[in-house]
Amino acid sequence: MAYKVSENKKAEWKEQAKENQNQARELILSVSKSYTENPEKMAEVLEFASRFYQYSLHNMQLIYAQNDHAAFVQSFDAWKKMDAHVKKGERGMKIWVPVKQTILILSDGQTVPLSEASEEQKKGYYNGYIEGKKVLRFKIGTVFDIAQTDFPKERYPELYSMGYSSAEHAQIVEGLIKFCESLGCNVFTRDLPTITGRGYYQPSSNQIVLNSLLEDTQRLSTLSHEIGHMLEQHGKREISSAQKEFEADCISVLIQSHYGIELTDSRKGHLAEHYKLFEREMAGSDTSQEDKIKHVEDVLDASMKVFRQYADQMDEYVKNAIENRPIAVDFDNKPILSFSFEVNECAEFPSMGNTYSNIMSAQEALKIFENIPDYKKNFVGGINLVGKTSSGEQLETIPIVNGRSIDLDMLHYYPVVKENLQAEKMVKELVDEARKENYSTYGKYDFSNSASENILAGNRRRRAI
Repeated sequence: MAYKVSENKKAEWKEQAKENQNQARELILSVSKSYTENPEKMAEVLEFASRFYQYSLHNMQLIYAQNDHAAFVQSFDAWKKMDAHVKKGERGMKIWVPVKQTILILSDGQTVPLSEASEEQKKGYYNGYIEGKKVLRFKIGTVFDIAQTDFPKERYPELYSMGYSSAEHAQIVEGLIKFCESLGCNVFTRDLPTITGRGYYQPSSNQIVLNSLLEDTQRLSTLSHEIGHMLEQHGKREISSAQKEFEADCISVLIQSHYGIELTDSRKGHLAEHYKLFEREMAGSDTSQEDKIKHVEDVLDASMKVFRQYADQMDEYVKNAIENRPIAVDFDNKPILSFSFEVNECAEFPSMGNTYSNIMSAQEALKIFENIPDYKKNFVGGINLVGKTSSGEQLETIPIVNGRSIDLDMLHYYPVVKENLQAEKMVKELVDEARKENYSTYGKYDFSNSASENILAGNRRRRAI
């Protein structure tokens, strides 16, 4: 006999859920107030945000409010799947988790969640008499930081970047310069008339100029700020100079913190000063405290989204600069910056069947492949790795799976697999997963790029909520 939950218990759970949501909102508000009342706190919050840039702003704030030392968080079950366990007595952190909910639309126009509908209403929905729609709702979920688990410390680099030493600052600069050039923004080093003028971004010609007198760490700090101007499209958007400088500083702090570079006091002061100017500008209008906080939140959220959009591309250039490896390019010298899997129901003639694109995980690609209808199996489907430019133009197609077999020798004809860390990692992942499912492999290919696991680990660390 199935266990039946009493109405009192249901009401208790519902009340607890509301309380958790109210507590979450209070925590978010407390973080928002902390940096609007104390601008110096802004740098600390942005440093933290660089570790969780894939999360929404509010989830980042929630994690920060509950554990400002958190480095990598997952649910209890996610840790368990990695053969790691949450330590006894550890309390989890609350975050917002999206869930799809079915809402019933009753004949009188009223709506009711399917989970709260009467038996008669549920029966009407399942029999097609009552209309329903899927909506996205958020509930409170629980996550635990890596330090709250028994995940082996020697494996930490698999999950998040440990940063770079000061000796590598020059190489990071070179990587970021190549990144800028890939977006059509040239970077020049010139003798400027004053040492206090460290550099600038020129929107009309889309170029960055750096002072030749800057040391490596100063160059990195200045370049990251000017990249902020470039990525935020300053010169094209009608916003105040105070907001421009604040946005550029936000991107700068995110970039430097992302690479584990300790912020100098001057950079923190720079951010605080630009925020104060931005704040004074808002104070000049009839802006309430709540509206002011919302405006700041909107700017921060937008900056995090811009950074999120380009972070992986920056990583590819920076890591190749540090490894002294060339960026993979196609025959027209266009850089291949992103990869995804593609499943074809017919590998030889893709137009004869469906094509499923933009698949990011090997497991998902194999799942789609396995679910090709039986009547299409005679087409002989395949799985490819597709390389694209930053604009989404498809440059390279690497066939990996054909039918239920993999010819490893074929990979030697595609040098991009060795030249690009992400490509090699994704191909290896697909081969490993396919072998688990008893796909046949023949030929040889040496996945010996030992750097790929640790160097690309940081890109696996923070999945979007």
